Amino acid sequence: MHAVLASLVAAALALGPFMPHAATTVEVVQGQVLRLESVQDVDAMRSMVVGVPVAWDVGVSASEPDGTIAIALQVAATDGAFRGDVRACPVAWSADGCAAQEMLFSGPLQDGTLALGTQAASQTRWYRVQVELVAESPGARSDLVVVASGSGETVASDGATLPRTGSAPHGWLVAAALLACAAGAAAIARPSRRRSP
Repeated sequence: MHAVLASLVAAALALGPFMPHAATTVEVVQGQVLRLESVQDVDAMRSMVVGVPVAWDVGVSASEPDGTIAIALQVAATDGAFRGDVRACPVAWSADGCAAQEMLFSGPLQDGTLALGTQAASQTRWYRVQVELVAESPGARSDLVVVASGSGETVASDGATLPRTGSAPHGWLVAAALLACAAGAAAIARPSRRRSP
């Protein structure tokens, strides 16, 4: 089993189109073929406020044009506390949103895996995962993992950048980008990972 795991906190969106915050960080996880680029604001994800959407952008691409990449969202969330939607865009999201966006999911977040579809390996697509806390629920938590599967390789990350502890008055969101693909090798190597403030 080959996997690239990058644990990342999601980026913030305050009741409108996503606008990169001064603290926004771009993190790239590069496997042998598949590549994930995540846009996040670590500080903004330490707490969530009821009715204020929070967004996380993940770009998925491959260095080889053949085949397809399957995209899924793994969810572990406090029951009844969150709702979300996932949209896809052929280009990186901007302050104006995306003119050609496609809605892939919209509804309450419940434990499980959501299959979001596939993309051609020759294409780059950007996925915006937007989550909203819908009710006062101290200690509420939503753990999200975006999974892209295809083009086998063996790479893994320990996810040390993700704050797993801490407190927030109205719940908080943990997001991770997981690039997973099947292959036969047993060795696990560290991925190439770059962060830019």
